[in-house]
Amino acid sequence: MTIEITELSTDLIPQAAKLWHASWHTTAWLACTVGNVRAARFYGKNGWVNARTETLRFETHVGSYPVKIWRFEKPMA
Repeated sequence: MTIEITELSTDLIPQAAKLWHASWHTTAWLACTVGNVRAARFYGKNGWVNARTETLRFETHVGSYPVKIWRFEKPMA
């Protein structure tokens, strides 16, 4: 059985929204690697706004490294 990423995302995002609502956060955000146009398009179609580009540092077993991301935000009011 194969699950398409869009199917999985379509199911997971509403579940995550329920958790954000329950935690009283007013804005949710998610990271998308700069250049991942397919994911960015998907998020945009689902009400997320590309708020800015920023750099996050990710830790690995060999050290940390910077990754440029698009920060998508969505009001949780």
